[in-house]
Amino acid sequence: MSTSPATVESNQVKIEDAGPARKKITVTVSADAVKARLETGFGALKNETALPGFRKGRAPRELLQRRFGDALLKETRDQIHSEAYGQAIEANKLQPVGNPEMTPECRDVALEVGKPFIFSIEVEVAPEFTLPNTDGIEVKRPIFEIKDEHVDLEIRRQGYRFGNATRITGPFQPLDRMLCEVKAFKNADAEPFFTNDRALVVVPDTADEGKGQLLGLLVEDLGPRVEGKKVGDAITVETTGPEQHEREDLRGAKIRVELIVKDADRIEPLNDQGLAEKLSLDTVDNLKGQVRLALERQRDSEQKSAEREQVYTFLAEAVDFPLPEKMSQAQSTRNVEMARMDLLQRGVDPNDVETKLAEIRGESDANTRRRLKLFFILARLAEEMKIDVTEAELNGRIAGIAMQRGTRPDQLRNEIDKAGKLGELAHSIREHKTADRILEKAKFIDVPAEEWNEQQNKEVAAKRTSSKSAASGDKPAKTSKAKK
Repeated sequence: MSTSPATVESNQVKIEDAGPARKKITVTVSADAVKARLETGFGALKNETALPGFRKGRAPRELLQRRFGDALLKETRDQIHSEAYGQAIEANKLQPVGNPEMTPECRDVALEVGKPFIFSIEVEVAPEFTLPNTDGIEVKRPIFEIKDEHVDLEIRRQGYRFGNATRITGPFQPLDRMLCEVKAFKNADAEPFFTNDRALVVVPDTADEGKGQLLGLLVEDLGPRVEGKKVGDAITVETTGPEQHEREDLRGAKIRVELIVKDADRIEPLNDQGLAEKLSLDTVDNLKGQVRLALERQRDSEQKSAEREQVYTFLAEAVDFPLPEKMSQAQSTRNVEMARMDLLQRGVDPNDVETKLAEIRGESDANTRRRLKLFFILARLAEEMKIDVTEAELNGRIAGIAMQRGTRPDQLRNEIDKAGKLGELAHSIREHKTADRILEKAKFIDVPAEEWNEQQNKEVAAKRTSSKSAASGDKPAKTSKAKK
Protein backbone atom coordinates (compact mmCIF):
# COMPACT_ATOMS: atom_id res chain seq x y z
CA MET A 1 0.00 0.00 0.00
CA SER A 2 1.51 3.31 -1.03
CA THR A 3 1.28 6.45 1.07
CA SER A 4 2.26 10.03 0.30
CA PRO A 5 2.05 12.75 2.96
CA ALA A 6 1.46 16.37 1.98
CA THR A 7 0.88 19.49 4.02
CA VAL A 8 -1.77 21.92 2.79
CA GLU A 9 -1.80 25.11 4.82
CA SER A 10 -2.19 23.85 8.43
CA ASN A 11 -3.64 20.45 7.47
CA GLN A 12 -1.67 17.20 7.42
CA VAL A 13 -2.81 15.03 4.51
CA LYS A 14 -2.05 11.36 3.86
CA ILE A 15 -3.02 9.61 0.62
CA GLU A 16 -3.34 5.79 0.60
CA ASP A 17 -4.48 3.18 -1.89
CA ALA A 18 -7.95 1.91 -0.94
CA GLY A 19 -8.70 -0.42 -3.83
CA PRO A 20 -8.59 -0.42 -7.63
CA ALA A 21 -8.20 3.23 -8.73
CA ARG A 22 -9.47 4.30 -5.31
CA LYS A 23 -7.71 6.55 -2.79
CA LYS A 24 -8.19 7.10 0.93
CA ILE A 25 -7.48 10.68 1.95
CA THR A 26 -6.87 11.19 5.67
CA VAL A 27 -6.79 14.79 6.86
CA THR A 28 -5.63 16.06 10.25
CA VAL A 29 -6.69 19.59 11.10
CA SER A 30 -4.74 20.99 14.03
CA ALA A 31 -6.45 21.99 17.27
CA ASP A 32 -5.38 25.60 16.71
CA ALA A 33 -6.93 25.58 13.22
CA VAL A 34 -10.19 24.15 14.59
CA LYS A 35 -10.27 26.82 17.29
CA ALA A 36 -9.60 29.59 14.78
CA ARG A 37 -12.38 28.36 12.47
CA LEU A 38 -14.88 28.19 15.34
CA GLU A 39 -13.90 31.65 16.58
CA THR A 40 -14.46 33.01 13.08
CA GLY A 41 -17.82 31.26 12.95
CA PHE A 42 -18.94 32.58 16.32
CA GLY A 43 -17.81 36.08 15.37
CA ALA A 44 -19.90 36.03 12.19
CA LEU A 45 -22.86 34.53 14.07
CA LYS A 46 -22.71 37.24 16.74
CA ASN A 47 -22.57 40.04 14.19
CA GLU A 48 -25.49 38.69 12.16
CA THR A 49 -27.86 37.48 14.89
CA ALA A 50 -30.48 39.51 16.76
CA LEU A 51 -32.04 37.87 19.83
CA PRO A 52 -34.98 39.16 21.87
CA GLY A 53 -33.74 41.69 24.42
CA PHE A 54 -30.44 42.30 22.63
CA ARG A 55 -29.44 44.52 19.79
CA LYS A 56 -27.89 42.94 16.71
CA GLY A 57 -24.31 41.97 17.51
CA ARG A 58 -24.78 42.36 21.31
CA ALA A 59 -26.05 38.92 22.34
CA PRO A 60 -23.79 37.18 24.90
CA ARG A 61 -21.54 34.42 23.57
CA GLU A 62 -22.87 31.92 26.14
CA LEU A 63 -26.42 32.44 24.93
CA LEU A 64 -25.37 32.05 21.30
CA GLN A 65 -23.55 28.83 22.15
CA ARG A 66 -26.58 27.38 23.89
CA ARG A 67 -28.89 28.20 21.01
CA PHE A 68 -26.64 27.74 17.98
CA GLY A 69 -23.55 25.90 19.18
CA ASP A 70 -24.42 22.47 17.80
CA ALA A 71 -25.47 23.87 14.44
CA LEU A 72 -22.29 25.94 14.21
CA LEU A 73 -20.12 22.93 15.01
CA LYS A 74 -21.82 20.90 12.27
CA GLU A 75 -21.61 23.71 9.72
CA THR A 76 -17.93 24.31 10.48
CA ARG A 77 -17.21 20.58 10.29
CA ASP A 78 -18.86 20.36 6.86
CA GLN A 79 -16.90 23.39 5.64
CA ILE A 80 -13.63 21.82 6.79
CA HIS A 81 -14.56 18.55 5.05
CA SER A 82 -15.20 20.31 1.75
CA GLU A 83 -12.23 22.69 1.82
CA ALA A 84 -9.70 20.15 3.05
CA TYR A 85 -10.82 17.59 0.46
CA GLY A 86 -10.50 20.11 -2.37
CA GLN A 87 -7.05 21.21 -1.17
CA ALA A 88 -5.85 17.60 -0.89
CA ILE A 89 -7.06 16.75 -4.41
CA GLU A 90 -5.34 19.79 -5.88
CA ALA A 91 -2.09 19.39 -3.94
CA ASN A 92 -1.70 15.71 -4.83
CA LYS A 93 -2.85 16.17 -8.44
CA LEU A 94 -5.56 13.53 -8.14
CA GLN A 95 -8.30 13.21 -10.77
CA PRO A 96 -11.55 12.13 -9.08
CA VAL A 97 -14.00 10.22 -11.27
CA GLY A 98 -16.64 9.66 -8.59
CA ASN A 99 -18.21 11.32 -5.59
CA PRO A 100 -16.17 11.38 -2.36
CA GLU A 101 -17.43 9.15 0.44
CA MET A 102 -16.72 9.63 4.12
CA THR A 103 -15.37 6.44 5.69
CA PRO A 104 -17.92 4.85 8.08
CA GLU A 105 -15.91 5.51 11.24
CA CYS A 106 -15.67 9.22 10.43
CA ARG A 107 -19.25 10.03 9.42
CA ASP A 108 -20.38 11.13 12.87
CA VAL A 109 -17.11 12.51 14.23
CA ALA A 110 -17.77 15.96 15.73
CA LEU A 111 -15.51 18.96 16.16
CA GLU A 112 -14.15 19.40 19.67
CA VAL A 113 -12.49 22.56 20.93
CA GLY A 114 -8.91 21.93 21.97
CA LYS A 115 -8.52 18.74 19.91
CA PRO A 116 -7.33 18.12 16.34
CA PHE A 117 -10.01 17.06 13.87
CA ILE A 118 -9.18 13.88 11.95
CA PHE A 119 -11.30 12.41 9.18
CA SER A 120 -10.91 10.13 6.14
CA ILE A 121 -12.56 10.25 2.72
CA GLU A 122 -12.42 7.66 -0.06
CA VAL A 123 -12.83 8.53 -3.72
CA GLU A 124 -12.36 6.79 -7.06
CA VAL A 125 -9.72 8.40 -9.24
CA ALA A 126 -8.52 8.10 -12.81
CA PRO A 127 -6.17 5.10 -12.99
CA GLU A 128 -2.47 5.52 -13.68
CA PHE A 129 -0.94 3.78 -16.69
CA THR A 130 1.65 4.18 -19.44
CA LEU A 131 0.37 4.91 -22.93
CA PRO A 132 1.51 2.58 -25.73
CA ASN A 133 3.28 3.66 -28.90
CA THR A 134 0.54 4.06 -31.52
CA ASP A 135 2.70 4.86 -34.56
CA GLY A 136 2.36 2.48 -37.49
CA ILE A 137 -0.21 0.06 -36.11
CA GLU A 138 -1.66 -2.35 -38.69
CA VAL A 139 -5.26 -1.72 -39.70
CA LYS A 140 -7.38 -3.73 -42.12
CA ARG A 141 -9.62 -1.64 -44.38
CA PRO A 142 -12.75 -3.47 -45.64
CA ILE A 143 -13.44 -2.65 -49.29
CA PHE A 144 -17.02 -2.86 -50.51
CA GLU A 145 -18.55 -1.85 -53.84
CA ILE A 146 -22.10 -0.51 -53.94
CA LYS A 147 -23.94 -2.52 -56.61
CA ASP A 148 -27.34 -2.18 -58.24
CA GLU A 149 -28.89 -4.82 -55.96
CA HIS A 150 -27.86 -2.80 -52.90
CA VAL A 151 -29.51 0.28 -54.36
CA ASP A 152 -32.69 -1.72 -55.06
CA LEU A 153 -32.80 -3.08 -51.51
CA GLU A 154 -32.42 0.40 -50.04
CA ILE A 155 -35.15 1.76 -52.30
CA ARG A 156 -37.42 -1.04 -51.09
CA ARG A 157 -36.65 -0.12 -47.48
CA GLN A 158 -37.34 3.56 -48.13
CA GLY A 159 -40.54 2.59 -49.88
CA TYR A 160 -41.74 1.04 -46.63
CA ARG A 161 -40.50 4.01 -44.63
CA PHE A 162 -42.53 6.49 -46.65
CA GLY A 163 -45.36 4.13 -47.51
CA ASN A 164 -49.01 4.52 -46.67
CA ALA A 165 -50.37 3.00 -43.49
CA THR A 166 -53.60 1.03 -43.65
CA ARG A 167 -55.49 0.12 -40.50
CA ILE A 168 -55.74 -3.66 -40.11
CA THR A 169 -57.12 -6.11 -37.58
CA GLY A 170 -54.83 -9.04 -38.37
CA PRO A 171 -53.48 -11.61 -38.67
CA PHE A 172 -50.17 -9.81 -38.26
CA GLN A 173 -47.19 -10.36 -40.52
CA PRO A 174 -43.60 -9.06 -40.60
CA LEU A 175 -43.24 -5.27 -40.43
CA ASP A 176 -46.82 -4.69 -39.22
CA ARG A 177 -46.96 -2.01 -36.53
CA MET A 178 -49.05 -2.61 -33.41
CA LEU A 179 -50.16 -0.09 -30.80
CA CYS A 180 -50.50 -1.93 -27.53
CA GLU A 181 -51.47 -1.43 -23.94
CA VAL A 182 -48.36 -2.61 -22.11
CA LYS A 183 -47.62 -3.72 -18.57
CA ALA A 184 -44.15 -4.98 -17.68
CA PHE A 185 -43.40 -6.96 -14.52
CA LYS A 186 -40.13 -8.16 -13.03
CA ASN A 187 -39.63 -11.38 -11.11
CA ALA A 188 -42.69 -12.12 -8.94
CA ASP A 189 -43.73 -8.48 -8.43
CA ALA A 190 -47.48 -7.94 -8.42
CA GLU A 191 -47.17 -4.33 -9.57
CA PRO A 192 -45.73 -3.45 -12.99
CA PHE A 193 -42.51 -1.44 -13.17
CA PHE A 194 -43.64 0.07 -16.48
CA THR A 195 -46.97 0.79 -18.14
CA ASN A 196 -47.96 2.46 -21.41
CA ASP A 197 -51.36 2.75 -23.06
CA ARG A 198 -50.04 3.21 -26.62
CA ALA A 199 -46.69 1.47 -26.96
CA LEU A 200 -45.46 0.79 -30.49
CA VAL A 201 -44.42 -2.80 -31.24
CA VAL A 202 -43.16 -3.76 -34.70
CA VAL A 203 -43.38 -7.33 -35.94
CA PRO A 204 -39.76 -8.35 -36.75
CA ASP A 205 -38.81 -8.57 -40.41
CA THR A 206 -38.19 -12.00 -41.88
CA ALA A 207 -34.48 -11.22 -42.16
CA ASP A 208 -34.33 -10.67 -38.38
CA GLU A 209 -35.06 -14.37 -37.75
CA GLY A 210 -37.68 -13.59 -35.12
CA LYS A 211 -35.58 -11.23 -33.03
CA GLY A 212 -37.10 -7.87 -32.18
CA GLN A 213 -36.97 -4.94 -29.79
CA LEU A 214 -39.60 -4.60 -27.08
CA LEU A 215 -39.38 -1.79 -24.51
CA GLY A 216 -35.67 -1.44 -25.22
CA LEU A 217 -35.00 -5.15 -24.69
CA LEU A 218 -33.90 -7.53 -27.44
CA VAL A 219 -36.35 -10.47 -27.46
CA GLU A 220 -35.05 -13.50 -29.34
CA ASP A 221 -38.50 -14.96 -30.13
CA LEU A 222 -40.64 -11.84 -30.50
CA GLY A 223 -41.62 -12.73 -34.07
CA PRO A 224 -43.23 -16.12 -33.29
CA ARG A 225 -45.09 -14.59 -30.34
CA VAL A 226 -46.76 -11.81 -32.33
CA GLU A 227 -47.09 -13.12 -35.89
CA GLY A 228 -50.59 -14.33 -36.67
CA LYS A 229 -52.15 -12.39 -33.79
CA LYS A 230 -54.90 -9.81 -34.27
CA VAL A 231 -56.33 -6.65 -32.67
CA GLY A 232 -57.79 -7.41 -29.27
CA ASP A 233 -55.48 -10.33 -28.56
CA ALA A 234 -53.58 -10.54 -25.28
CA ILE A 235 -49.93 -11.49 -25.76
CA THR A 236 -47.40 -12.39 -23.08
CA VAL A 237 -43.69 -12.09 -23.77
CA GLU A 238 -41.10 -13.34 -21.31
CA THR A 239 -37.41 -12.48 -21.34
CA THR A 240 -34.49 -11.84 -19.01
CA GLY A 241 -33.10 -8.41 -18.24
CA PRO A 242 -29.55 -8.05 -19.62
CA GLU A 243 -26.79 -7.94 -17.02
CA GLN A 244 -25.65 -4.54 -18.30
CA HIS A 245 -29.03 -2.77 -18.32
CA GLU A 246 -29.01 0.86 -17.16
CA ARG A 247 -31.51 -0.04 -14.44
CA GLU A 248 -29.77 -2.14 -11.84
CA ASP A 249 -33.03 -3.71 -10.62
CA LEU A 250 -33.66 -5.17 -14.11
CA ARG A 251 -30.23 -6.83 -14.47
CA GLY A 252 -30.78 -10.56 -14.62
CA ALA A 253 -34.44 -10.18 -13.62
CA LYS A 254 -37.17 -12.33 -15.13
CA ILE A 255 -39.29 -9.90 -17.10
CA ARG A 256 -42.85 -10.54 -18.22
CA VAL A 257 -44.48 -8.12 -20.65
CA GLU A 258 -48.25 -8.30 -21.08
CA LEU A 259 -49.59 -6.78 -24.29
CA ILE A 260 -53.13 -6.06 -25.40
CA VAL A 261 -53.24 -5.04 -29.06
CA LYS A 262 -55.42 -1.95 -29.48
CA ASP A 263 -54.71 -0.94 -33.08
CA ALA A 264 -52.48 -2.05 -35.93
CA ASP A 265 -51.22 -0.71 -39.26
CA ARG A 266 -49.76 -2.35 -42.31
CA ILE A 267 -47.49 -0.29 -44.50
CA GLU A 268 -48.16 -0.36 -48.22
CA PRO A 269 -44.76 0.60 -49.66
CA LEU A 270 -44.44 3.27 -52.32
CA ASN A 271 -43.35 2.07 -55.73
CA ASP A 272 -40.13 3.49 -57.18
CA GLN A 273 -41.79 6.34 -59.07
CA GLY A 274 -43.98 7.21 -56.11
CA LEU A 275 -40.93 7.33 -53.83
CA ALA A 276 -39.04 9.52 -56.32
CA GLU A 277 -41.91 12.00 -56.37
CA LYS A 278 -42.25 11.84 -52.58
CA LEU A 279 -38.60 12.87 -52.25
CA SER A 280 -38.90 15.53 -54.98
CA LEU A 281 -36.48 13.66 -57.24
CA ASP A 282 -38.91 13.44 -60.18
CA THR A 283 -37.50 10.34 -61.87
CA VAL A 284 -36.47 6.85 -60.79
CA ASP A 285 -33.00 7.43 -62.27
CA ASN A 286 -32.54 10.46 -60.02
CA LEU A 287 -33.78 8.41 -57.07
CA LYS A 288 -31.29 5.63 -57.77
CA GLY A 289 -28.47 8.14 -58.12
CA GLN A 290 -29.25 9.77 -54.79
CA VAL A 291 -29.65 6.42 -53.04
CA ARG A 292 -26.30 5.26 -54.42
CA LEU A 293 -24.60 8.40 -53.11
CA ALA A 294 -26.22 7.91 -49.71
CA LEU A 295 -25.12 4.26 -49.59
CA GLU A 296 -21.57 5.23 -50.54
CA ARG A 297 -21.47 7.80 -47.74
CA GLN A 298 -22.79 5.21 -45.30
CA ARG A 299 -20.26 2.66 -46.56
CA ASP A 300 -17.44 5.16 -46.00
CA SER A 301 -18.78 5.85 -42.51
CA GLU A 302 -18.96 2.13 -41.70
CA GLN A 303 -15.45 1.66 -43.10
CA LYS A 304 -14.14 4.42 -40.84
CA SER A 305 -15.99 2.88 -37.91
CA ALA A 306 -14.32 -0.48 -38.59
CA GLU A 307 -10.91 1.19 -38.72
CA ARG A 308 -11.52 3.00 -35.44
CA GLU A 309 -12.70 -0.21 -33.80
CA GLN A 310 -9.34 -1.79 -34.66
CA VAL A 311 -7.58 1.15 -33.01
CA TYR A 312 -9.72 0.63 -29.91
CA THR A 313 -8.91 -3.08 -29.89
CA PHE A 314 -5.18 -2.33 -30.13
CA LEU A 315 -5.36 0.14 -27.24
CA ALA A 316 -7.45 -2.14 -25.02
CA GLU A 317 -5.02 -5.03 -25.51
CA ALA A 318 -1.84 -2.94 -25.22
CA VAL A 319 -2.62 -1.44 -21.80
CA ASP A 320 -3.86 -3.04 -18.62
CA PHE A 321 -4.75 -1.36 -15.34
CA PRO A 322 -7.33 -1.70 -12.56
CA LEU A 323 -10.64 0.07 -13.11
CA PRO A 324 -12.76 1.99 -10.58
CA GLU A 325 -15.36 -0.53 -9.41
CA LYS A 326 -18.28 1.85 -8.89
CA MET A 327 -17.61 3.62 -12.16
CA SER A 328 -17.55 0.22 -13.86
CA GLN A 329 -21.05 -0.44 -12.54
CA ALA A 330 -22.26 2.92 -13.88
CA GLN A 331 -20.60 2.38 -17.26
CA SER A 332 -23.58 0.47 -18.66
CA THR A 333 -25.69 3.63 -18.90
CA ARG A 334 -22.84 5.54 -20.52
CA ASN A 335 -22.31 2.72 -23.04
CA VAL A 336 -25.90 3.01 -24.22
CA GLU A 337 -25.83 6.80 -24.55
CA MET A 338 -22.45 6.84 -26.31
CA ALA A 339 -23.68 4.12 -28.66
CA ARG A 340 -26.86 6.13 -29.38
CA MET A 341 -24.74 9.12 -30.45
CA ASP A 342 -22.41 6.95 -32.51
CA LEU A 343 -25.26 5.22 -34.34
CA LEU A 344 -26.92 8.53 -35.20
CA GLN A 345 -23.61 9.98 -36.41
CA ARG A 346 -23.08 6.95 -38.65
CA GLY A 347 -26.42 7.51 -40.35
CA VAL A 348 -28.27 4.54 -38.87
CA ASP A 349 -32.02 4.90 -39.42
CA PRO A 350 -33.61 6.20 -36.18
CA ASN A 351 -36.14 3.37 -36.41
CA ASP A 352 -33.25 0.86 -36.14
CA VAL A 353 -31.37 2.61 -33.34
CA GLU A 354 -33.46 1.21 -30.47
CA THR A 355 -33.04 -2.35 -31.75
CA LYS A 356 -29.27 -1.92 -31.85
CA LEU A 357 -29.30 -0.36 -28.38
CA ALA A 358 -31.21 -3.39 -27.12
CA GLU A 359 -28.35 -5.54 -28.41
CA ILE A 360 -25.81 -3.34 -26.63
CA ARG A 361 -27.69 -3.70 -23.34
CA GLY A 362 -27.09 -7.43 -23.64
CA GLU A 363 -23.32 -7.10 -23.89
CA SER A 364 -21.03 -8.99 -21.54
CA ASP A 365 -19.48 -7.50 -18.42
CA ALA A 366 -16.04 -7.93 -20.01
CA ASN A 367 -17.04 -5.68 -22.91
CA THR A 368 -18.47 -3.09 -20.54
CA ARG A 369 -15.15 -2.96 -18.67
CA ARG A 370 -13.31 -2.77 -22.00
CA ARG A 371 -15.30 0.31 -22.93
CA LEU A 372 -14.48 1.92 -19.59
CA LYS A 373 -10.79 1.16 -20.07
CA LEU A 374 -10.93 2.84 -23.49
CA PHE A 375 -12.63 5.85 -21.92
CA PHE A 376 -9.51 6.49 -19.80
CA ILE A 377 -6.99 5.63 -22.52
CA LEU A 378 -8.61 7.83 -25.16
CA ALA A 379 -8.99 10.69 -22.68
CA ARG A 380 -5.26 10.55 -21.91
CA LEU A 381 -4.35 10.35 -25.58
CA ALA A 382 -6.62 13.27 -26.44
CA GLU A 383 -5.00 15.31 -23.69
CA GLU A 384 -1.48 14.52 -24.88
CA MET A 385 -2.41 15.14 -28.51
CA LYS A 386 -4.14 18.37 -27.49
CA ILE A 387 -7.39 17.33 -29.16
CA ASP A 388 -10.44 19.44 -28.37
CA VAL A 389 -13.92 19.77 -29.83
CA THR A 390 -14.92 23.18 -31.13
CA GLU A 391 -18.42 24.58 -31.13
CA ALA A 392 -18.33 24.52 -34.94
CA GLU A 393 -17.52 20.79 -34.92
CA LEU A 394 -20.33 20.11 -32.47
CA ASN A 395 -22.82 22.08 -34.56
CA GLY A 396 -21.58 20.40 -37.74
CA ARG A 397 -22.14 16.95 -36.30
CA ILE A 398 -25.61 17.94 -35.10
CA ALA A 399 -26.41 19.30 -38.56
CA GLY A 400 -25.36 15.98 -40.12
CA ILE A 401 -27.55 13.97 -37.77
CA ALA A 402 -30.44 16.39 -38.31
CA MET A 403 -30.19 15.95 -42.08
CA GLN A 404 -30.35 12.16 -41.70
CA ARG A 405 -33.37 12.46 -39.44
CA GLY A 406 -35.11 15.05 -41.58
CA THR A 407 -35.31 17.67 -38.83
CA ARG A 408 -33.91 21.16 -38.24
CA PRO A 409 -30.44 21.39 -36.63
CA ASP A 410 -31.57 23.94 -34.04
CA GLN A 411 -34.51 21.75 -33.05
CA LEU A 412 -32.27 18.69 -32.68
CA ARG A 413 -29.71 20.64 -30.65
CA ASN A 414 -32.43 21.76 -28.27
CA GLU A 415 -33.57 18.14 -27.88
CA ILE A 416 -30.03 16.95 -27.14
CA ASP A 417 -29.42 19.84 -24.77
CA LYS A 418 -32.65 19.27 -22.82
CA ALA A 419 -31.74 15.59 -22.48
CA GLY A 420 -28.34 16.63 -21.09
CA LYS A 421 -26.52 14.76 -23.88
CA LEU A 422 -24.42 17.53 -25.46
CA GLY A 423 -21.47 16.46 -23.34
CA GLU A 424 -21.83 12.86 -24.52
CA LEU A 425 -21.90 13.99 -28.15
CA ALA A 426 -18.81 16.18 -27.68
CA HIS A 427 -17.00 13.31 -25.98
CA SER A 428 -17.91 10.97 -28.83
CA ILE A 429 -16.49 13.44 -31.35
CA ARG A 430 -13.30 13.78 -29.31
CA GLU A 431 -12.82 10.00 -29.19
CA HIS A 432 -13.34 9.77 -32.96
CA LYS A 433 -10.80 12.54 -33.56
CA THR A 434 -8.30 10.78 -31.31
CA ALA A 435 -8.69 7.48 -33.16
CA ASP A 436 -8.44 9.30 -36.51
CA ARG A 437 -5.18 10.94 -35.39
CA ILE A 438 -3.76 7.47 -34.74
CA LEU A 439 -5.06 6.26 -38.10
CA GLU A 440 -3.07 9.00 -39.86
CA LYS A 441 0.10 7.01 -39.09
CA ALA A 442 -1.40 3.52 -39.44
CA LYS A 443 -0.37 0.88 -42.00
CA PHE A 444 -3.47 -0.08 -44.00
CA ILE A 445 -4.21 -3.45 -45.59
CA ASP A 446 -7.19 -3.54 -47.96
CA VAL A 447 -9.38 -6.64 -47.63
CA PRO A 448 -12.63 -7.57 -49.41
CA ALA A 449 -15.73 -6.94 -47.31
CA GLU A 450 -16.66 -10.64 -47.51
CA GLU A 451 -13.33 -11.64 -45.97
CA TRP A 452 -13.68 -8.95 -43.31
CA ASN A 453 -17.18 -10.04 -42.34
CA GLU A 454 -16.12 -13.69 -42.23
CA GLN A 455 -13.33 -12.77 -39.84
CA GLN A 456 -15.69 -10.78 -37.63
CA ASN A 457 -18.18 -13.66 -37.54
CA LYS A 458 -15.41 -16.02 -36.40
CA GLU A 459 -14.44 -13.62 -33.63
CA VAL A 460 -18.05 -13.33 -32.48
CA ALA A 461 -18.39 -17.13 -32.50
CA ALA A 462 -15.19 -17.48 -30.48
CA LYS A 463 -16.46 -15.00 -27.91
CA ARG A 464 -19.77 -16.82 -27.72
CA THR A 465 -17.98 -20.16 -27.13
CA SER A 466 -15.75 -18.62 -24.49
CA SER A 467 -18.74 -17.05 -22.78
CA LYS A 468 -20.64 -20.35 -22.69
CA SER A 469 -17.64 -22.31 -21.39
CA ALA A 470 -17.35 -19.81 -18.57
CA ALA A 471 -21.08 -20.32 -17.84
CA SER A 472 -21.53 -16.59 -17.72
CA GLY A 473 -24.69 -16.51 -19.84
CA ASP A 474 -23.71 -13.08 -21.23
CA LYS A 475 -24.27 -12.19 -24.84
CA PRO A 476 -21.10 -11.30 -26.79
CA ALA A 477 -20.58 -7.76 -27.94
CA LYS A 478 -21.64 -7.01 -31.47
CA THR A 479 -18.66 -6.39 -33.73
CA SER A 480 -18.50 -3.75 -36.46
CA LYS A 481 -18.98 -5.18 -39.93
CA ALA A 482 -18.59 -3.76 -43.38
CA LYS A 483 -21.91 -2.78 -44.90
CA LYS A 484 -23.57 -5.53 -46.89
